[in-house]
Amino acid sequence: MLWAMVKAHGRDGLAALLDRRLELTRCFTDLVDASPHLVRFHEPDLTAVAFGYLPRGRRDPEAFDRANEHVHRARLERGEWYFHRVGLRDPGVLRRGARLQTLRCVGCNRRTTPAHLRAALDEVIRLGREFDDVT
Repeated sequence: MLWAMVKAHGRDGLAALLDRRLELTRCFTDLVDASPHLVRFHEPDLTAVAFGYLPRGRRDPEAFDRANEHVHRARLERGEWYFHRVGLRDPGVLRRGARLQTLRCVGCNRRTTPAHLRAALDEVIRLGREFDDVT
């Protein structure tokens, strides 16, 4: 696989591809960090970022999981954007050691732009608020 990528893109092409993906990851983390409605759970591992919607007025892991399950399910049904669900131990954002089901962005699609990331996170927030309104 790596050989095929080097053959197709060359060393400089692969470096440029990685630089662009890391730039998009920085854009994504900046957008998450700037929002009072979202939380991030770690520094990015290349292009993977675990994050989630923070339910209004609640910082407990159970409410977090329910809200983000709602967001994830609604996004799957609508089919516009997709974030993975991934379990992790909370490093101390909500409750240290709690087992959480977060959303995860993996920014590897070469057609993704910062505008796409903003729109996807706006949708996460809108769906999270929808959850807040019914709970």
